[in-house]
Amino acid sequence: RELRRVSQILLECMSFWTNMDGTVQELGRLKDHTASLVKYASKSSSLRARFDSRLAEYSDFWGSLMRLCEQYCAEVEPALQKVRALIAKVEDAADTMDVAGRFGAGGNIVPMRD
Repeated sequence: RELRRVSQILLECMSFWTNMDGTVQELGRLKDHTASLVKYASKSSSLRARFDSRLAEYSDFWGSLMRLCEQYCAEVEPALQKVRALIAKVEDAADTMDVAGRFGAGGNIVPMRD
């Protein structure tokens, strides 16, 4: 059951980063468009107005991305804490079994095999 939950969390993380690829591509497109507008914006008032409009869109986009990332972090953090706790529990159990496995019958130490 816990492994299914971990799998679900990992799928959600993977989905987030898959969507992030499209976001990064959009940022690249906006950057190129903005660079072109900056180059020509000073030449006319209509281009300057268009530049200001695009700059506002760019700012809105970054604000939206920031809110999305903050929301993602807030939603994922509790699950990541549970995963960390589960991993620590499994590691502790593995260490306990490893130590117990090193002792044979009568408390003799059994050499470890590679």
